[in-house]
Amino acid sequence: MKKRNILIYPCGADNALEIYESLRYSVHLNVYGANSKESIADLIIENKVITLPNISEANFVDELNRIINTYSIDLIFPTHDDVVYFLSKNKDEINTKIVGADPNINQVARYKSKTYDLLSKYDFVPRQYFKSNEISEYPIFCKPDKGHGSIGTFKINDASDLKDELFENNVVTEFLPGDEFTVDCFSDKNNELLYAFPRKRHLVRNGVSHINVEADQATIDACFEIGKKINDELKFKGLWFFQVKEDKSGDLKLLEICPRIATTMAFDRYKGVNLPLLTTFAYFDMDVEINVMHKDIELYRYSQTKAKYKIEYENLFIDFDDTLIINGKVCLDAISLVYQSKNQGKKVYLITKHEFDLKETLKKYHIAENLFDEIIHMEMNDQKFKYMQQPASIFVDNFYKERKEVFEQIGMPVFDVDGIKSLIKN
Repeated sequence: MKKRNILIYPCGADNALEIYESLRYSVHLNVYGANSKESIADLIIENKVITLPNISEANFVDELNRIINTYSIDLIFPTHDDVVYFLSKNKDEINTKIVGADPNINQVARYKSKTYDLLSKYDFVPRQYFKSNEISEYPIFCKPDKGHGSIGTFKINDASDLKDELFENNVVTEFLPGDEFTVDCFSDKNNELLYAFPRKRHLVRNGVSHINVEADQATIDACFEIGKKINDELKFKGLWFFQVKEDKSGDLKLLEICPRIATTMAFDRYKGVNLPLLTTFAYFDMDVEINVMHKDIELYRYSQTKAKYKIEYENLFIDFDDTLIINGKVCLDAISLVYQSKNQGKKVYLITKHEFDLKETLKKYHIAENLFDEIIHMEMNDQKFKYMQQPASIFVDNFYKERKEVFEQIGMPVFDVDGIKSLIKN
């Protein structure tokens, strides 16, 4: 397979960054991101993030095609429901392949009423109500016909809370009190379902599952059968997902389907099933097979923070004791920054007042001397700023006094070890 160019758009949300993590190390792909506004992706994606207009702007398709031609984009991964829907409607005007851009699938998936109508013959579709006089049992559940996550959803406990206008733009169904599962799916180039694995949404906040655990075998089997029936109706290609929830009898009922990546598909990647990568293969008409390598995992999600510095540097000066080496171990953040700088063609200077034989200490920690463009080994009473006159430089040192002196004497940007993560693109 020749190396292909992939575009993730928009690329700043969690699900987009999961695609990037899934594809960034593939030897078959170059990965680009595009956004219509600034995001944390600028600090994570190695290639420069491309700016595109919003899909609501008249010149969006023209600009997208310009980007496709400029970067020879072979495949676009849309990551937001509205973007998937827009691209599917305009796919004939876009000069490359688009993941999940089947107009029929998107029309059905975008509206829960159409999803339920298409699949109404199956017993996994929840009971729907279209008028208040049809309801004999409470509570019931109300959710926007066009929506995503848990936004705008609510439970109605009795008839006094029910208003007739709720039926206009919402879907009203039986209440499902049991466990909820997201089922990550993959259909191959021939639209055959190869994978449908449920993860239990163990801890959910604002519609996002922060702790995911594996379902039992009976649920796994049941979800695969539901996935096959949905796939038979809609003929997916590549990754997609659906969500189900248990009713009061413990039977699984469908909540929604979606033809894009789910935010927590990292769960499958850690099981050894890289759904975004398999999807690129499907769209490039390749045969694939799926083997689950790890079982009984739990996935925990957490927020990360990064600072965006308006600093461009060509030289990295970095200290040794308590910076590259902390508590007798190599600091992984610090050594990552060194290698990132080398990968980017920057010069790296080790500057230290190490009191022992530096060559032997480097050898002890398996750090090669030639990793550095220059090693500056100073006397204890010397001043580091005297050796740091190169322009476009930054300095990393755990010792406040050293950082303060360098900053005051030559105005160089300085960082403590705890600030390194914002300098690393990952």
